[in-house]
Amino acid sequence: MSKNITQIMLEGKNAAFMPADNAIVFNKENFSIASFHEMGHAINKNMSKFGKVLQKMRAPSVALSVLALGTALLKRKKVEGEEPKGLFDKVTTFIKNNCGKIAFLGMLPMLLEEGLASINGTKLAKGILSPEHLKKLKVFNVKAWFSYAAAAVGMGLATYAASHIRDKIAGPKEIQKS
Repeated sequence: MSKNITQIMLEGKNAAFMPADNAIVFNKENFSIASFHEMGHAINKNMSKFGKVLQKMRAPSVALSVLALGTALLKRKKVEGEEPKGLFDKVTTFIKNNCGKIAFLGMLPMLLEEGLASINGTKLAKGILSPEHLKKLKVFNVKAWFSYAAAAVGMGLATYAASHIRDKIAGPKEIQKS
């Protein structure tokens, strides 16, 4: 963990489950409310096949979003009526034409795993917290989940917008073979 991230955790501005170490890191004085959500990540890894799969899909699926963004920025738009030539051109044209949707879909495993962690953490908290504190935890988890949802939607919209801006700046040109 980098020094900046460690400092953020120590100050109680964030918390994390470290899957490699099977450890939860949080500041119990300043950010204890996040502990149940982080325990939910531990439950996902250690007790839920679906949760474990979602955790393992997280990095590759985010890479898919980045690939969609890269293709949106680097792939030229086809001229009206121009057909893709070859497998690589067909694949990159498909990605270019659907880049926003693909970028959003790449964020879904993260979004689902975060939601599952909150659900599992809340179930764990039910037997421990008072109804008043449980309600605060639920509100906190919903707000936190919406930040991930905003990131997923933002990634899709930003990728879509980047593709269209790129196409406005560098309009489509058919490449002629000499």
